[in-house]
Amino acid sequence: MKFRRADNFSQAVMSANRHSGFTLIEVLITVVILSTGIVLVLQAFQTSATALGAARDAMRATHLLRGMVETIARDGLAAVPASGACPAPYGAYACRVTAAAGGGESPEGGQVQQITVDVWPQYAPSAVFSLSTYLYGDAP
Repeated sequence: MKFRRADNFSQAVMSANRHSGFTLIEVLITVVILSTGIVLVLQAFQTSATALGAARDAMRATHLLRGMVETIARDGLAAVPASGACPAPYGAYACRVTAAAGGGESPEGGQVQQITVDVWPQYAPSAVFSLSTYLYGDAP
């Protein structure tokens, strides 16, 4: 860069301003880099929000499954709906309860039953959570 001697201060300022600043290419490259970074951060937030929703559904379904199996063990199969909407406060979930002979006798001489409980969010019927257990003895 070659410097010229200015006759007065305003010419010196004008000469310096003419060569300072960013070019259009530099600004465009900066905008592209920043927008790529912003898009990546937003995708990370989207992925974490989706994972959080799936974890919340799994936690609620597990709590519901355990509660239904405990109710069946305590009060019998008639205490829970065979299929349809789950009891409150889990009305957003649907459930299905099946019982089958477990093939054998318990140590006390009662029949063994295999109980399977399936629950799924009504808004996502492909996400089915299942719990299967064996109950034996005299059913309440």
